Amino acid sequence: MKLLARHLGTFCLAVVVTLSAPAAQAADPRFRVDVIGDSSTNTFAVGLNNLGQVVGTRYFDGESGAFLYDGGRVSQLQGLDPLAMVYAINDHGQIAVSDIRVHSYYPGIYFDGQVRDLTPSDTTRRGAGLATGLNAAGHAVGLVGSANPGGFFFDGQATTFLPRPGLGARGFMSPTDISDRDVIVGNAYYSDSTAQAFAFLYARGTVTRIPGLQEGTLPSVFAVNNARQVVGWNYVPGLGQRAVLYSGGVTRDLGLLSGTGPDGNAAAEDINNRGWIVGGVSSETTASAGFLYLDGRMLDLNDLLVPAAAQRFDVSEATRVNDKGQILAMGVAAGSALRYSLLLTPVPETQTWALMLCGLGAVATVVRRRRPARV
Repeated sequence: MKLLARHLGTFCLAVVVTLSAPAAQAADPRFRVDVIGDSSTNTFAVGLNNLGQVVGTRYFDGESGAFLYDGGRVSQLQGLDPLAMVYAINDHGQIAVSDIRVHSYYPGIYFDGQVRDLTPSDTTRRGAGLATGLNAAGHAVGLVGSANPGGFFFDGQATTFLPRPGLGARGFMSPTDISDRDVIVGNAYYSDSTAQAFAFLYARGTVTRIPGLQEGTLPSVFAVNNARQVVGWNYVPGLGQRAVLYSGGVTRDLGLLSGTGPDGNAAAEDINNRGWIVGGVSSETTASAGFLYLDGRMLDLNDLLVPAAAQRFDVSEATRVNDKGQILAMGVAAGSALRYSLLLTPVPETQTWALMLCGLGAVATVVRRRRPARV
């Protein structure tokens, strides 16, 4: 036992020295794949939190319903209308929803079987609505109103409308996401036209137009992290749709996956607090693929799957990524047209297992030293 402990100590010292030394770029992550529900029920997953819980809609016994996926199990969310829509889930289990009451959708936060109505008190903007974004504190954003729509912010107590600078009386702000620091992003529209006015970032009462986007051509921003980095897509004349990142006041094109045809299009759909970006690339001449943008490189998620998963699925789009690196994606079963909602989870790297082994060795040493002497 003493010899084993000595060898373990030498091994752990080597690990520490190795990890402390200047290192080359970390290896690209690898992912195992779990299927959420099954294709026969048309499972459509949309929200992911840091606990690996997923929400979406699917069919239960022939009827549509919202679901929660947790620990490999899919369960129906009780207390919602069968046609209710869900959009996001935070780490407390609160869910941004659009539920139905008296034949009309309304925005709400669902928790433990109950829905809190987020409809503002301003009766001139009542009507159909939806909650599209939700942060860790339970603050939400969304859109409400039929004849006179408006973007709203719920601060945990009350719902207020966002300003609409430069849009006139008929324009409106449509929020898509909110960070844990209450920074809101979204897209502004003119009610009497299909043209979009601009993409925006809203924080502490100030609206910032996100620069570098082709206004009037329906570019869209989808997500924001706690560093105020925003992702979405932009139309580039002569090239098509491109995934973009807005960071530090600058908007830049993330490019396309290597091998994508000249008619390729791309959209960035989510970004986590580590700066990982996910989305999808499509083309009429090459297969659609989900991507992970990491360390300045756009990587095809199909190249990052462990062999067993790569043989089963082709990932066509990635829609959400949490702070642990788990990715919510859509995929097609290899050799068929069956579509699946997938949860991609990073597999531990070699150095992770090494550190775990050292930790277990240290615990064993402490326990052995504390063991009372025999009498």
